[in-house]
Amino acid sequence: MLIDVRQDEDWQARHAASAVHIRRVLLSDRIGTFVPDKRARIVLYCGSGKLSAFGAETLKGLGYVEAYSLSGGFRAWQEAGLPITH
Repeated sequence: MLIDVRQDEDWQARHAASAVHIRRVLLSDRIGTFVPDKRARIVLYCGSGKLSAFGAETLKGLGYVEAYSLSGGFRAWQEAGLPITH
């Protein structure tokens, strides 16, 4: 599961094609709806990777054992030429 934790306007402008959107401030409340299995692999991203790192730690604290932050964030995703939705 790939999760975009950026603000609504960033998500609406463009995002990774396979991502779902859960703002970081809502992550704790909404993650169970999107990912009920706490053993599922979850990759979070923000603009640069800093906020998503906090989000991954939050998820680990909630018992998600495979929560990760995408190194370099959405910028790295774009630079790698991976699919983007506008």
